Amino acid sequence: MVHAGGVSENLAASSYNNVTRLFNLWMSEKEAFDESGYRAKLVSISYNNKAIGHYSQIVWASNSKLGCGYNHCDNVGNLLVCRYETGNIINYQVYGEPIQTIDDTNLNSSDGISALIYNKLFYNMLFMTILCILL
Repeated sequence: MVHAGGVSENLAASSYNNVTRLFNLWMSEKEAFDESGYRAKLVSISYNNKAIGHYSQIVWASNSKLGCGYNHCDNVGNLLVCRYETGNIINYQVYGEPIQTIDDTNLNSSDGISALIYNKLFYNMLFMTILCILL
């Protein structure tokens, strides 16, 4: 899969028919991110040949806008896309004062992913269908 240019974006595609499982593919990078020591300043989007950029994008403190879409694509399976206003800027701080906080109990609930999909930039089905065709 190829990322769209000019936007901060996470993509996940799998046969998983569960948006939370797809989201957790990105969250699984947390351990390598924590080992990297990049909390104070992002040096790279990988560490010891492990991806960490999806996770760092999610937790980027200065994000104030987030839009996510989920769709089934015949050619790649189930697709989750999240776009962010900013993030993953090399030599910038990952953690800081958050723009908005989300209660941990919401993240651990059965629909915790919906707590993350909270702002104005939602994808519509037409866009997701076009994206499936382009992949």
